[in-house]
Amino acid sequence: TVSVLYCVTATNASMPSFSRASSTAVAFCLLVLASPRAAIAWDCVGHMLTAMVAFERASPDVKIALQPLFDYAQHRYFDQSVDAELACWPDDMRYVTSAYASWQYHDNCYNPTGFPCPNPPPGDLLKALNQSIAKVSDSAVALAERSFWLSFLISLVGVAHQPLHVTSLYDATFPDGDLSGNRFYIYYQGEPYRLHAMCDHALDATVAPHTAQPRPVSSNQTYWAAMQQVAKDLATDPLTDEEVHDLDQSHWSAEGLHLAVTYVYQNHALPNGSTVNTTYWTNVHTMLRKRVALGGARLALILASAVDAAKRTAPHPAPAPSDGSGSKAAAIALSLLIGLVVIGLVVAAVVKRGQSRRRHVELVDDMPFEANATGVAAKA
Repeated sequence: TVSVLYCVTATNASMPSFSRASSTAVAFCLLVLASPRAAIAWDCVGHMLTAMVAFERASPDVKIALQPLFDYAQHRYFDQSVDAELACWPDDMRYVTSAYASWQYHDNCYNPTGFPCPNPPPGDLLKALNQSIAKVSDSAVALAERSFWLSFLISLVGVAHQPLHVTSLYDATFPDGDLSGNRFYIYYQGEPYRLHAMCDHALDATVAPHTAQPRPVSSNQTYWAAMQQVAKDLATDPLTDEEVHDLDQSHWSAEGLHLAVTYVYQNHALPNGSTVNTTYWTNVHTMLRKRVALGGARLALILASAVDAAKRTAPHPAPAPSDGSGSKAAAIALSLLIGLVVIGLVVAAVVKRGQSRRRHVELVDDMPFEANATGVAAKA
């Protein structure tokens, strides 16, 4: 009880002002607030790579437009050294407050043997994701709040692409559900893994095997360079235009359910406590790698759309009030212009007449003497 009270009182869980000073308390809270459902979506590596893939694919204009939101977070949230690290902050904050815990999942029911499932599926992931998009897209929202929602936007797009954040198994072993694989254990090379944690940490070894991610990530430049290279590789993974441009989140949820059933649960052929082989491990990790690449590609499109929407909702400067002096000045200018045109026409006519007279004299002078004399005589 004392430990829990310490977590509540020693940290500040208010939305925009979660500060670096709270990081020590957060580390302590990890020990006392951990629970099966508290497992994070991906881990910080997966979240950051999703964001970094989006940044690789986004246009410079999108990055420039969002930079004030990232800058705000770096100066106010703990462990923020690079823009992509903002994707980790919603998970960091979950160890201080449970207010946003339900935003991390949307548990589609997988009940291959007909066990009853909750209806609707538990979790507010899709609702929170839509709200995040709406807030970031609205330039009328205050900078602090837009920065907060941007952190959730880039995090929740990644969450929605982790299959075990949109799936729970209901069967005789787990009649109340396996909590997105948090209750389901497997063994690989003699080590126990929860299915959920296996998926969350799928890309860790891709960046740096047997190395924990530093926080802030810039504190280890070798690790940060490795992450940047992995993100560049993921950004060039082969994806079809059709799947990248599918921004319907209900489709993402259905994709995740299908992949969880097929790859992770092996169509219900994988009992709890099974030992899996290298083929299983490799296939699951390959599938999850593509999910990060696809999540990042879709996030790039969402960010571009949000920036465009924010530009459309940006307030335009109101025209200066007029006291009528502008209209008077315009009338005077028009009168002067008309006067100049008239003067120009008169001058042009006079010049043309003079030129015509000179030309006539020249023509007369050029005539043969007889014709000239005749003309003179005729005039006389």
